[in-house]
Amino acid sequence: MKKRTSAIILISFIVVVLVATIIIALKDSPKEIATIPYRFAVKDNLGINLDSDSLQFGGGVPGVILQRSLNISAPFDAVVHIESEGPGKVMVDQNDFFLFASTQKELLFSLIVPADLALGDYEGTVYISFYES
Repeated sequence: MKKRTSAIILISFIVVVLVATIIIALKDSPKEIATIPYRFAVKDNLGINLDSDSLQFGGGVPGVILQRSLNISAPFDAVVHIESEGPGKVMVDQNDFFLFASTQKELLFSLIVPADLALGDYEGTVYISFYES
């Protein structure tokens, strides 16, 4: 009987810990994530892209820094965090900042084209996470 009571207490404790962990994880999850593709080309000359439909950095020689700006907004007060994955190093002039509901903020994205990247077209993704505050 004592073993059974101990087992029930242990299982109850594990369930409480799991539920608390899930609640904390959900609270720290972003309310929205914007997924924005980026593209660039490595060429033997510079290229300019004037499209405004995504982060199209145009083209450049290996080792160059390409830049594009992008306006963001959210329908709620949010803390914004930006990450990227893909070739090259994408940096943003501001990260982990507060954004008031329904306001726009212009961000400057810089892409460092690796010096050893072969000529060709490349793609990656920028993730903008909006955490409700």
